[in-house]
Amino acid sequence: MKMFESTSSVLTECSNMLVAQSTNARNRSLINRLFNGEAPSTDEERVQQNLKTNVNYLEGTRIASNATNQLNNAFEKGDRYFSVSLDKGPIHKRSVWSSYITACLNKELKRNACYRSNRESARAQVVLHGPGPLVWGNKRSPIPKCFGVEDMILPSGTLTSMENLDRFGIYQEITWSEL
Repeated sequence: MKMFESTSSVLTECSNMLVAQSTNARNRSLINRLFNGEAPSTDEERVQQNLKTNVNYLEGTRIASNATNQLNNAFEKGDRYFSVSLDKGPIHKRSVWSSYITACLNKELKRNACYRSNRESARAQVVLHGPGPLVWGNKRSPIPKCFGVEDMILPSGTLTSMENLDRFGIYQEITWSEL
C-alpha cells in the first residue's frame, strides 16, 4: 500500500488519476448525452457537417431502460437478497435461528426505499458504463451510497477484480452540517 508523505503528494496522485481517466470521462459524457435524449450532434457539428437533420429517436434510451428493468427484476423480485446460516450455537436451533434472522434482515432491506434506490441507480450505471459504484461509509448501516462512476477516480490499470486496487478517490459534495 502506498503511503503519502504530504497533502501535496495526495493531490498530485489524484491529479494523475484524473488525467488518466479524461478520455473515459469524455466518452461517458457522450453516452450520457445520447441516452438522456439529446441530439447526436451539437449545433456547431451540424453546421460544419452540413447536416439537415439532428434527431435522437430515443432508441438507446429505450434499450437502456429495458436492460435496467431486467436487472432490477432479476435482483429485486425474489423473496430475499441473501440467506444467513449459523455455524455457532446449539445445533438443533441453528436452522430456526438462521431462518428467523434471514427473514428479518431481508424484510427490512426490502422495505428500505433508500437501499432499493441506491441499488437501482448502480444498476442503471452498469447498463451505461459498466461499473456501478456503491460505497458503505457508515460502519453501522447496511445501506450503501451510490456514486456516479464519474465521481470515482481509480489508478489506471486497475483490474476488474480490483485485487490490485490500493487507493481510490471519491468526489463528494457535502453540506456545512455534514462537514
